[in-house]
Amino acid sequence: MKIVKKCVLLLSAVLFIASCNQETTLQEYLVNQKEDADFITMDIPTSLLDAQSLQLKQEEKEALESIKKVNFLALKASEANTAKFETEKQKVTAILKNKKYESLMRFSKNNTNVQILYEGDDTRIDEVIIYATKPSAGFALVRVLGNNMSTEKMNTLSKTLMDNSSSVLDAASIFDSI
Repeated sequence: MKIVKKCVLLLSAVLFIASCNQETTLQEYLVNQKEDADFITMDIPTSLLDAQSLQLKQEEKEALESIKKVNFLALKASEANTAKFETEKQKVTAILKNKKYESLMRFSKNNTNVQILYEGDDTRIDEVIIYATKPSAGFALVRVLGNNMSTEKMNTLSKTLMDNSSSVLDAASIFDSI
């Protein structure tokens, strides 16, 4: 009987250790970089995302109002941190290759590559990730968390923001400000 208990205990321990995920999550990555002086990090309050002041359609306003939290992280590329920049870029790319992230949109503009991904399903998005890289400037990572976000509404909002990039968001010039 003691042998059976020991075997069950040993099997449980092995299963527990094997089930622990060794991969870094996006949230862990963002938290780990907050103390690194080379990174620019900020949590953007949703009060700055004033849907009423922007000229948006109702569906776009609903998408914007469903956002509850935005995290921003950027690493500026320089001659002094070339190795670190490449290493960190590879870490982020590896995290975003996780199968839990679905691609929503990709585009390039002025040598800047932008990827928009989401976690969740078509009817309920848990988070939206915007990852922009420009080899000569650096990379920026935006994590958007919300309530009742939908892919259709977020896709519409993303397209609107990109179409009106001169007034709202210019993904290609984001690096000029960091």
